[in-house]
Amino acid sequence: MDYQEIFFQGTNFKNFIKFTEGPKGMKDIHLIELSALAKENKKFPKIGIFTRPQGGICGRGKIGFITINSLEDLRPEVILKAKIIENQFKESEWGGVNGVYLLKDGRLGVLGHIAFEENNSKHYAALTFIFNLNTFKITAMKIIATRNDFPNGPAKKPELKDVIFPGGLVKIIDSDKVELYCGVSDTQAGKIIIKNHFGDLW
Repeated sequence: MDYQEIFFQGTNFKNFIKFTEGPKGMKDIHLIELSALAKENKKFPKIGIFTRPQGGICGRGKIGFITINSLEDLRPEVILKAKIIENQFKESEWGGVNGVYLLKDGRLGVLGHIAFEENNSKHYAALTFIFNLNTFKITAMKIIATRNDFPNGPAKKPELKDVIFPGGLVKIIDSDKVELYCGVSDTQAGKIIIKNHFGDLW
């Protein structure tokens, strides 16, 4: 696993510059600004980081979490110290975080994916859960979309036919619905409108 997540800073695509990188062999590293919580508690860390280590007890990928006070602390050795969140994937499953949203009650609404492999084919679905920073507990994971929720289309490879990879959620104003954006079968991008599973908290 020689891939590596690279982080850039800038105001637009023309002036982005690299400022740090993640550990080798780790993807799905997602940051969330916690400044709103820090205003109420000055000792509260300013940035939350969801990670996805692999190997050992993490198998093909589990979700970890750690907090830092500054982007200067965003370094591979710090990311690797993230604590693994309990009660997530079965031994045969893996997954990661695709989007994070600060909820009104101070918890974090998480958009992620869950995957497994069967009969030489991969199966990916979109899910949500809520993470409590104080207790380090999560609510039950809910699958919110599968490949069948999107129109038929080509797949990059036959074994990727049943794959969606979440890209983000967008709230629909004055509605209890959200737009879910996903990569579809590794060849297309799609959008569907679904229930806001975070309810009035977001």
